[in-house]
Amino acid sequence: MRVLYYGDGPSTNTGLGLVARQILLGLHGRGHEVRSVAFNYDGCPHGLPFEVWPAWLHHDADPLGRERLPKYVRRFPKVDVVVVHADPDDWGPDYAKPLVDAVHATGAAVVAYSPFDAPLLAKDAAILGLADGVVVYHHAAVELAVAAGADPSRVSTAGHGVDHEVYRPGSGPGARQFRGWVPGLGEDDFLLTTVAQNSTRKQVATFLTILRYLRTYDLGGRRA
Repeated sequence: MRVLYYGDGPSTNTGLGLVARQILLGLHGRGHEVRSVAFNYDGCPHGLPFEVWPAWLHHDADPLGRERLPKYVRRFPKVDVVVVHADPDDWGPDYAKPLVDAVHATGAAVVAYSPFDAPLLAKDAAILGLADGVVVYHHAAVELAVAAGADPSRVSTAGHGVDHEVYRPGSGPGARQFRGWVPGLGEDDFLLTTVAQNSTRKQVATFLTILRYLRTYDLGGRRA
């Protein structure tokens, strides 16, 4: 199978970049022909056994290279599937339809590999309704994808694995040490931590607003 993969660069140290690297290395290791078109592009050499191309460099109007991707589809040797691994609300009809039309004109299919955890409007995430397949991270997102226009028969899940040797609950002494690194944090203060990029789909600002109202509730004897 010949795959053109659009998303974070597989050599970048971002969450989506790490996912892209593992997927592309896995496909390549199984004998598939893969190319990456990256909107976070680290340049060459990158040490990967496949080509990595920039989606668009220094283009303020379209830094994600959404207008350029259909041109790549027409320029590159024929592929069997184009994977769009990106926030679906970045792919409204102005970008999604030209891409899908260009891919279908070559006889290939489009798969939207879409990380999101909050409701989306169909007009903002047209890629979900136009793609030949939609892959989401968890079962709750299946309903959200369908509500945003995806065909239920075309939606599937691919959860992320977690290495519990690295990511696990901290020990009591370790947690107390960490709390000591936060200036002004009281012994009974509630502490929220996250390891994530503050992007729109994470809804961090909304969550903090909700947390503000939770201050009126007793959270296990601690104030929020």
